[in-house]
Amino acid sequence: AFDKNEAVVYAVNFKGIQDITSSYKAMVSAEHLLQQRDTVDVGNPIYTERLGPGWYKIEHGSRWMGKSASVKLSGPKTPAEQLWVKGFCPEPVVAKGPITLSFWADGTRLGSATLKRPDTFELRFRLPAALVGKDTIVVTSEVSRTLRPPNDPRDLGLPFGIFSIH
Repeated sequence: AFDKNEAVVYAVNFKGIQDITSSYKAMVSAEHLLQQRDTVDVGNPIYTERLGPGWYKIEHGSRWMGKSASVKLSGPKTPAEQLWVKGFCPEPVVAKGPITLSFWADGTRLGSATLKRPDTFELRFRLPAALVGKDTIVVTSEVSRTLRPPNDPRDLGLPFGIFSIH
C-alpha cells in the first residue's frame, strides 16, 4: 500500500494530528530488511544497499545485470539450505544460441545453467558447508555473453528478480 501511495499514517499527540507516513514507511522498510536478510528482490528499491556492482536501474519490476553482478545475503543457517534465483531470459538474449549463467558464493563456484529459450527461470544451487552461519555472503552471477540493443549503450546480461537462501 505504501509503494502505491494507498496508505497514510498519522500521529495524534499534543501537537495535534501529523502525517508521519514517510518516516513510518522508512522504519517499516528498515525493519523488513533487518528481518529478511536471506532474500534480495533486485527489482525492489528497498534492497538497493544489498546490491553489489554490475546492476542497472529497475525496469518493470526487475533489473538487468551486465556481464556479471552480485548481491549480499546472509549465509545459510543449515547445510540443507540452497541458493534460489528467479529471473527471465528474453528472446534477444538467446537469439544467437544458448547462454550459460554461472554462480559463485564468496568466490566458490556453485554451478551453472544453460538457457536455451526465452522464458522465466528458477534455479537452485547447493551452498558450501563453510558458508553456514556466516553473517554475510556475496553471491555473484555471470553470463557467457551479453547483448547490446540498438540505441542502448548498455551491455546486457539477463534481467533478475529474486535471490534467496532457503
